[in-house]
Amino acid sequence: MLSGCLAEDTPLQLPPPGPEETFQADLGSGYGDQVYFDFSTGQATVRDRESWDLGFYCGPDSFYVVLNGAKRMYAADPQTEDFASVTSRAGLAFRPDPPSGLLDSTVLGRWWTRATDAPVFVIDRGQKTSGLPIGTKKIQLRRAGHQVVLRYADLNGAGEDSLRITQDPLYNLMFFSFEDGGQLVEVEPPKTDWDVVFTTYTHIFEDQPDPAFRFYLVNGVLLNRHATVATDSIPARQQPFASLTLEQVPAYAFTAQLDVIGFDWKTFDMATNQYTVHDDWSYLVRTAENHYYKLQFLSFYNDAGDRGYPLIRYQRL
Repeated sequence: MLSGCLAEDTPLQLPPPGPEETFQADLGSGYGDQVYFDFSTGQATVRDRESWDLGFYCGPDSFYVVLNGAKRMYAADPQTEDFASVTSRAGLAFRPDPPSGLLDSTVLGRWWTRATDAPVFVIDRGQKTSGLPIGTKKIQLRRAGHQVVLRYADLNGAGEDSLRITQDPLYNLMFFSFEDGGQLVEVEPPKTDWDVVFTTYTHIFEDQPDPAFRFYLVNGVLLNRHATVATDSIPARQQPFASLTLEQVPAYAFTAQLDVIGFDWKTFDMATNQYTVHDDWSYLVRTAENHYYKLQFLSFYNDAGDRGYPLIRYQRL
């Protein structure tokens, strides 16, 4: 009897899609810049990719340290806490952090959980935009409550100094540069103010035995590790960009892997020395605001024919 008095279910009304928009990132001369982009505002923040070396994670109860993959940085673990005893790169195995962003797979890993109180690492600072090597440092890390004490110097001990780094929960990372004696620098916007970054980064080609080709600088897009997730490429034969809708989102698998969009939305032709963009591929992105966007790459060149200007089309679903 009561069922006859209940109101009929109201159909769920999906929000209307946003307007279709475009954005072109300018990676600068020699791909020297990193461009942080926010889909909801269309705003971009540009940073020099050489401006930082180490990123100190601001997540709760974690003290990960990441390398600047945009400079092809490496690190090695000499398995000691004797800072003075580390004076050479000889015999050390250097490797980069994975571009996936998996923190437990970083070279320095969960250093604060080791039996040794203050492990030492050797840092290859990678290369300048020009390709010239930057140099080598040694560091020692020590946890002090919710802070990290960073000790650093040249391998011969010159320029030794230390810095206490405090986590800021408004950011993914606190960024440190060895330049000018060592200092914290501003790089990423607050973690809720951007979604993806257009950047050079180090990709690992697992099938290449030569480190010069195995650890290779590429130009692509990485996700914001805070809350952004995305799909791998969706070919037009599977679903054209124009017909991707919010109702279709559950059919696709999303991942927090930072390089899921990556660099292979374009290919390089050695014969013509030109990049070709797969403009028939689409991607879905879910932002920290829980909004879904579809995006498509249209070009890697500006109107003057200069490379390093990825152009995307995007729309909120």
